[in-house]
Amino acid sequence: MAGPITQILKWLDARLAKQGGEYFADNRLTIADLKVFVFTQWLCSGMLDHIPASLVPDMAPALLTHLERVANDPKIKSYYE
Repeated sequence: MAGPITQILKWLDARLAKQGGEYFADNRLTIADLKVFVFTQWLCSGMLDHIPASLVPDMAPALLTHLERVANDPKIKSYYE
């Protein structure tokens, strides 16, 4: 799994930490968080050939926490319901 996806995950994980660990910009949910949320959700889906669903938890655990935080936001929950 060494390659661009792993590099991007590590970069996003570091970027999230640099911003305080909860959100990617402005300490609140923004479009940046939504873009990362969709990307992370896609990678965790287990539906991508040759990409294990455990990739995000193994390579960028903070992104998994971010995914859960965004998924539990009332507006996001409402959208998916």
